Amino acid sequence: MSDYDPNLRRIRRIVATVVGLLFLIPVGGVIAIVSWRVRLSHSVERELAAIRAAGLPTDGEELNSWYVTPPDSQNAALVITQAFALMRDFPDVRSNKIRDVLMGRAKPLDDENRKMVAEYVAMNGPALEKAQQVMELPKSRFPLDLSMGESLLLPHLPKLKTLAQAAGFKAMLAADAGRANDAAVSLETGLAFARSLDSEPTMISQLVRVSTLTIISADLQSCLDSGGFDDAKLVELSAAFASAEKTNLMARALIGERAMHIPYFHMSRAQIDRFISSDENGEGPLGRPLPGKEPGMLRVTGFFQRDLDFFLKTMARGIAEAAKGPPESLRQTNLFDDATELAARRYYIWSAMFLPVMGRVTQREANGLARIRSARAALAVERFRLANGRLPGTLDELVPKYLDSVPMDPFDGAPLRYRLRDKGYVIYSVDRDGHDDGGRERPANWKSTDRSTYDIPLTVER
Repeated sequence: MSDYDPNLRRIRRIVATVVGLLFLIPVGGVIAIVSWRVRLSHSVERELAAIRAAGLPTDGEELNSWYVTPPDSQNAALVITQAFALMRDFPDVRSNKIRDVLMGRAKPLDDENRKMVAEYVAMNGPALEKAQQVMELPKSRFPLDLSMGESLLLPHLPKLKTLAQAAGFKAMLAADAGRANDAAVSLETGLAFARSLDSEPTMISQLVRVSTLTIISADLQSCLDSGGFDDAKLVELSAAFASAEKTNLMARALIGERAMHIPYFHMSRAQIDRFISSDENGEGPLGRPLPGKEPGMLRVTGFFQRDLDFFLKTMARGIAEAAKGPPESLRQTNLFDDATELAARRYYIWSAMFLPVMGRVTQREANGLARIRSARAALAVERFRLANGRLPGTLDELVPKYLDSVPMDPFDGAPLRYRLRDKGYVIYSVDRDGHDDGGRERPANWKSTDRSTYDIPLTVER
C-alpha cells in the first residue's frame, strides 16, 4: 500500500484544483459536472444492483452469510482444527531443517533427511490419524470473520499446508516400505485437506489449495515410482484426484475479494487516516473497514465513487473470465494487468491497491489443474501397465477403458503430452509459456532472470 501513499497525498491538491475550476467555469460547465456526478452515481448503483440480483455479496457481512456454515457433523474444518492441536515440532534445530525439507528444498531425500522425515511423520502420527476423518466429510468452513477485509487473519492456512506436506511424506515412506494401502490413504487425506478450502472465498485460500494439490501430486509421483498399487487402489485414487478437479474456484475467490474490498471505497476521513497510518507503521490495516461519511470535497467531486465504479466493472469482467475455466480464463491475467496500469494513471487509489494481486491467479489455478490431470492420466497408465504388462504407446490407448478422454492441457486446450523414456514415462503440460519442452522441469534453484521455457511434468521412473 505504501507505493500509493504519494498518490493519496495528492488527493487534496487535485480536489483543490477541481474546486478552483468550479468558480471559473460558466454555469453550463457546472450543470455538466452535476450531470456527470448523477450518471456516475447511477452507474455504481447499477453495478451493485446487478451483484445483489445475482445473489452475491457486496460487503464482508453479506459474504459471511453467503459462505454457508455446514452442520458440525459435516464440517471437515472442525476435525482439521482438532488435528492442528495434535501437531508437534522438533524441540531443537531440526525444527528449521524439517521446514526446509517439507517445503521441498531438500528433495530428493538423502539418508539423513529421510530419517528426520520419518521421525517427524511418526511424531505427528496422532495428528495425521485424526485428520484422516476428513475424507468422510464433504463440506467445510473454518471460523472466519470476512468483514475484517484486509485485516482478515487466516492462521489455519500454514498449518493446513504443513499437515498436507506431512501426509505426503507419510505416503511416500509407506510406498517405499511396500505398504501401498497406507500410502493411498495418506494421499487421499492430503486431497481432503485441499477440499476443505474449496468453498473459502479468498484468493490466498485458493492459492493454498492449489499448493496443497501440487504437494500431493508430487508425492503421488514418488509413490508410483515405488509401485505396489493394485487396480482397485488405482481406481480409488483416480476418483479422489478427479474430485479435486474444479475449474471455477478462483471466480468464487474473486467474488469474495470484491465483497471484502467494496467497503473501503466508503470510509470516513478518520478511517482512511487510520488505514494509511497503520500501513506506514508496518502494522498492516487494523480492524474492519467501517463505512462513514466521506470527506466533503471528495464526496462532492466523486473522487472515490469513480474509483469504485472502475473497480466494480473491472471485477465483474475478471470474475466472468475466471468462471470460464482454462484456457479461456487465462485472459483474466491481461485484463487485471491493464486495469492496474490504468488505475495508476487515473488516480483510482483503492483500485490501484487491490487489483495487482488478482492478476495471475487463474494461471496458478491452471497450474494446479495441470498437475491433477497429469496425476489422473498417470494412474490410468499404471492401470494399463498392470493389465497389459507394458506401457501404452500413447495416451489414446487409455480411452475409453481407463479414461473417458485424454485430459486437456489447461494452458493451450490440447491433450496432455506423453512421452516414453528409457525408464518410465513423463506426462506434462506446456505451462504458461505455451512451449513444448519435452517435459523439461523447472529446476529447484530457478531464478526469475532465467528466460528458458519449461513444462509441468509428472515423471514416473519405473
